[in-house]
Amino acid sequence: VQVEQLQSREVNFINRIGEMEQVVRDADHPNIRGVADFYHMAAEGDTPADLAQCVDIISHVEIAELEGRRVPGTSGQDFRPYLRVLKQAGYEGRIGIEGKFALDELAGGFKTLGEQWTPPIFRRGASGSHYHRRSWELTQKNCRRRWILPSPTRQPARVTRPKI
Repeated sequence: VQVEQLQSREVNFINRIGEMEQVVRDADHPNIRGVADFYHMAAEGDTPADLAQCVDIISHVEIAELEGRRVPGTSGQDFRPYLRVLKQAGYEGRIGIEGKFALDELAGGFKTLGEQWTPPIFRRGASGSHYHRRSWELTQKNCRRRWILPSPTRQPARVTRPKI
């Protein structure tokens, strides 16, 4: 189970990353973890220091620029302070780009994230690509797209296609 904080314009509870932390820690169960959504954190004023307080319970990170909920790099938002917290804590989970974007904007978004995280969080796959196409999923609700980046330390799962 993952608990995610959402900005107060969207829901009336669990709006700050500290509130998400309190729920997860109070549950005190190894299978209940938190999601750090940089878009909602920025909207509510959560800081990298707030993220550092709960990075040990984070199992997934979502990222989008505050302006227009767009792919990183479209309006120049600096994610380095937040990414630095993840890096210093040894975060090994995934980072998902969640927001509104056109497919042709993704390469620039990956480049922006690669420039803001040193060493780069992207590893080249066997095909030489910086990302894995099979990790993309289109969600019908609100026509939002989510692109899951490979974990910085774990190899992505192999996908086998059924024979037709």
